[in-house]
Amino acid sequence: SSTPALLKPGQSPSLPLLTESTTSTVAKTPAAREHLPHIGLRGYLRLARVMMSFFLFMFRLFLNTRGWRIKKLPEADLRREEGALLREKFLKLGPTFIKTGQSLATRADLLPVEYIQELAKLQDEVPPFPTEQSRAIIESELGAKIEDIFEHFEDKPIAAASLGQVHRARLRTGQLVAVKVQRPRIHDQIEFDISVLRRIARRLQ
Repeated sequence: SSTPALLKPGQSPSLPLLTESTTSTVAKTPAAREHLPHIGLRGYLRLARVMMSFFLFMFRLFLNTRGWRIKKLPEADLRREEGALLREKFLKLGPTFIKTGQSLATRADLLPVEYIQELAKLQDEVPPFPTEQSRAIIESELGAKIEDIFEHFEDKPIAAASLGQVHRARLRTGQLVAVKVQRPRIHDQIEFDISVLRRIARRLQ
């Protein structure tokens, strides 16, 4: 076996230089690229729907900037119409995108005020899901029939949001309560949409 060379006082061992070529090689290794989960055919259909929705919105904006509309509108009314269209697209795409729209409603530094006013409606003007589903979720979670838990239960929700809705009810004890029910399969839907959005972000890089 070879004997290691002795170092003189103040002398440092020689190390290989890390050149630009070696750093670029490290940066390009497969491990440096984030692995995306498999989304299957359903995921690619969802991806196509999301991209098409916003492509059509951007195309609408392009036409508006060219002044090719038959019916001319004041600038403020035109922006309000665009904001309402964007809000409807977020609603149709579901809870994940409704939350995105709610976040954008706080960014007056990025969007026109007419957009902000329309997107702010996503806070309290979200369509509820069917009462039958709401009842089924409550009974599944509590392990009992609605009639056994509540003396009275209002089928029509008093509020609906991106993640759930609220029903007014009265317990058997006479106490009035608000029952908040999450939207069906909300966790799975959000995780799925995040996977789709990550693929969109990868394609845009």
